[in-house]
Amino acid sequence: MLAWIVRFYLKIRKTTFDCSENLSVAELERAEIEHLMLLIQKESFKGMNDDKIIKLSPIVDSNGLVGAKTNVAYRDDTNDFRFPIILPSVVKLLIMNEHIDLLHAGTSKLMSHLREKYWIIKDRKTIRNCIRKCVKCQRFTSKRCDANPGILLNNRVREAAIFEIVGVDLAGPLYLKSGKKAYIVLCTCAVYIEPSF
Repeated sequence: MLAWIVRFYLKIRKTTFDCSENLSVAELERAEIEHLMLLIQKESFKGMNDDKIIKLSPIVDSNGLVGAKTNVAYRDDTNDFRFPIILPSVVKLLIMNEHIDLLHAGTSKLMSHLREKYWIIKDRKTIRNCIRKCVKCQRFTSKRCDANPGILLNNRVREAAIFEIVGVDLAGPLYLKSGKKAYIVLCTCAVYIEPSF
């Protein structure tokens, strides 16, 4: 959406004449790096001497973005990998988008993938919290609730005439859409069938 807004803005100023139906890769990258990431950093950090990022040895790249100086700064690789963009821990939509793109990857895999381009402050804790809120991951990692059946009382198992022994069982609570609790009441009775031999 931001890339479309940038294209519209440049078209109004008559600095671009791109009228294609689809956005180009360059337009998407420009919108992400030059506008979105810069805006996030300006709103989150006070500058290069901010207490949150000073330990990461921050450097400013040609786009004005603040990156972290990592141990692989002299490696022959892309600038994103050598100097990942420093982001605050509020970029949960970015984390969830990458989590879904990586087919619901775990914390370690998602963190190593994100570190190829971004350096998120308190990333392990933030990623773990995001994965906990993923509905599909919750469904597959939640433990099944098993309850051991109770031992039946003597009145429940002895032979008796019909309706001689009557009991009430409760099941629940069930939570209704309104948020109220509801219980199921089962009336039980002993039925004795005489053998026919």
